[in-house]
Amino acid sequence: MATLHRRGKERLCGGPFFLAPKQATTAPFYPAAKELIKSMQQTETLKLNLIETGDPISPAPLNDNAEKLETALAALDGTAANLQGRVTVLEAKKMVVGSYIGNAETRYSAIIQTIELGFAPIAVLVSGTESTMALRDFNGVCVELTQTGFQVHNNSGLGAHMNVEERPYRYLAFG
Repeated sequence: MATLHRRGKERLCGGPFFLAPKQATTAPFYPAAKELIKSMQQTETLKLNLIETGDPISPAPLNDNAEKLETALAALDGTAANLQGRVTVLEAKKMVVGSYIGNAETRYSAIIQTIELGFAPIAVLVSGTESTMALRDFNGVCVELTQTGFQVHNNSGLGAHMNVEERPYRYLAFG
């Protein structure tokens, strides 16, 4: 059973190391703590102190580790916020690769076929036996951009055909 010692107004329970809770307000000072930390082995990446079984009991190495971890986590918070911004920008960009089959009856037919993408493209490249490209401010030969995709047709005057019946076409669209 622990004995209660009284020395003035200070109460000690069970020996000189256990102060009554009222008295335990500051951590003990260890003058050799900095030297102890300097002599400890450390982890490779974060340089955390590796406490070994023969090391004297001291909160200084643990506090040093906690400060290093706080600093590393704060740096990660900034990196995570930066990456989140970049992901948001990339998610706003769109790219679609697809194909369609021409539906105009002849090469000289002016039937228009609409390809729905679900977004307003800024550029579309269409390839069949011929290739053409359309940009946001410049519609290509036989390809016109819309608010939700693009339209293809034949243009016999220019000899371009992007909607010949039963002919397969491939496209690459950027939004």
